[in-house]
This record gives sequence, C-alpha cells and structure tokens, in this order.
Amino acid sequence: MKRWLWVPAMAPVMWALWRFVRSADRLHAWQYSDEYSAPTPADHTYAALAFWMALLTPILVGLVAAMAAFRRKYRAQWPVLEMTLVAIPWLTLVTGEVTGALYRSDWVGTALWQVVSGACLVLGGVVAISGLNMGACMSRRTWGRLALSAVVLCAGTLYLFWFNAFILYVDT
Repeated sequence: MKRWLWVPAMAPVMWALWRFVRSADRLHAWQYSDEYSAPTPADHTYAALAFWMALLTPILVGLVAAMAAFRRKYRAQWPVLEMTLVAIPWLTLVTGEVTGALYRSDWVGTALWQVVSGACLVLGGVVAISGLNMGACMSRRTWGRLALSAVVLCAGTLYLFWFNAFILYVDT
C-alpha cells in the first residue's frame, strides 16, 4: 500500500471513532438538561471505552504497518509532510487560545473549531504513516528519520489524546 493512502484509508475509521466518542459525551449533560439523568457507572465505562478505542486504534494500525514495513524493507522517508499535518492543528489550537479567537462567535472562531475538530480525521492516518515509517527506518537503520517519525507519532497521539479527553471529560 502506498504510504499516503493511509490517510484516506484511516479517515472513515477515525470518523466512526469520532462519532463513537461524541455519542459517549453524556457525562456532564445532566447538569444542563432535564432529558438526561446523572451518569451511571455504565456511562463512565462507555466513555472510557470510547476514549481508549479512539486513541489506540491508530497506534495499533501504525504498529501493524511498522511490522509489515520492517519485514518488506520499505524505503525510509523524511516525515516532512507528516510534521506539517501534525503542526497545523497544534498551531491552530495554540494561536486560537492565545488570541481568544476560539471563543468568538464569528466566522473566525467557527473556522478555527473546524480545523481543531476536523484534524482528528487526518491525524489517525498520519499516526499510521509514522508507524510505517518507523518500521522502515528501523530496518534501514536511519536513526534521524526514526527520531523524527517518533516525534510525529507522539505529537499526533498527544493531539488525539487531548481532543478525545476534551470531548469526553471536560465540562463543555
């Protein structure tokens, strides 16, 4: 499989996981609406299951891709585009938070939230590509590329961790 086909291949998976996480976002709804009751232990279990599935699925796909890349001797690549795709949502989030633009009700705030929330669809594929590239780097012993791929994998996973935790566990 070509390297960049992982992004469109993982996008439907990440969309389904995002919907799963959004369906589990009921831990704080009882405070704002009479339609919802206080969360039960089953609601907390459902939220934890959604959180860990959405976080670990791209990592596990990347691990399987890394093992395949290691065995098939794929060519190691510099992860420049992956770093760019991971940096965009982080920079959007930090810039919007520092300037306060995330909390505006105009088109700028809406656009920033679209980037922040839509990034999870792309970052699942980027994490998988980073895993594949790490496997290729290990087999070729290109340690600099391996380190950059590990940074991309960690930054993408940290973003998915923050995003899912924000949806589920922060009172929004």
